[in-house]
Amino acid sequence: MIATEHVSDMEQLGSFIYRLCSGKETYRLKRRSVRRRISRREAGNCHRIRHFENTFVVETVICKKS
Repeated sequence: MIATEHVSDMEQLGSFIYRLCSGKETYRLKRRSVRRRISRREAGNCHRIRHFENTFVVETVICKKS
C-alpha cells in the first residue's frame, strides 16, 4: 500500500475513523499495482496476511515448500 493524499476532513470517512485518527496526520491508502517481491520456484502454496505494525500496514507472506 502507498499513501496518496493527505486527508484534512476526516468526518467524511465516518465516525469510527474520525475517533481513531482525530488529531493525527491522516492519508488515503492505495494498493500498489506492481508487486515487488521475489518469486521462488519451490514456494507454491502461499498465504498472505495484511496487518498493522505500529502506524503502517505490513503484508506477510507465508509459503509452504512444495
